[in-house]
Amino acid sequence: MNNRGIFVIEFFLVVLVYAFFYDILYPLRVFMTLIHESMHGLMALATGGGVQNIELKGYEGVTFSYGGIYPLISIFGYVGMAIIGSLLIGSKFRTFFLFLLYSFVTIMLIIYTKFNIESIAAFGFMVVTFGLYLKYEGFREHYSFIFGSFLALQSIEDIRNYLVEIPYKTDSGLLAEHWHMPLLTLPISIFMVFITVLLYSIAVRRFFFEKDI
Repeated sequence: MNNRGIFVIEFFLVVLVYAFFYDILYPLRVFMTLIHESMHGLMALATGGGVQNIELKGYEGVTFSYGGIYPLISIFGYVGMAIIGSLLIGSKFRTFFLFLLYSFVTIMLIIYTKFNIESIAAFGFMVVTFGLYLKYEGFREHYSFIFGSFLALQSIEDIRNYLVEIPYKTDSGLLAEHWHMPLLTLPISIFMVFITVLLYSIAVRRFFFEKDI
């Protein structure tokens, strides 16, 4: 089997795991939650606001921020993950972006996140995966593709939460509530998924068709 076939199999495995087995991948889920909340924090800081703290509890998290541009802060949890995931897949500078992501998330973890079992799991996941990334050259491209795909797929979580939980607790629901227009919850969620699919499709196309694998 050629390399392209291996990556296609990995893509379908990621979708399968995300759809049916994601809840049992505790360290990965917690780490994804930390990245999501860190993206909210990044946009808060980037738009002139600040971060008070990030709470991780189980598979859930919340970022307490102040100031900044709230609509951008609200959607950047998922959109930021999609951007990073797409860069890890489609950019030849994936090692740089992975290092940048891990460094930033570590800073957010140390400064804004309380010490608990979730923070230990997230930090442990970073240490193990980055160690493997540096040690095994053959691991790098596959990990970047798989991890980037998980990051991109995360935006579907908002629609899933909208359908099975209380809509106003989702990022799209909080933004719609901020605008006092709860009917916008689903359209905002769909918009975030659209952005994710667009970025991910560009990255995957670049990965498969604009390089020789």
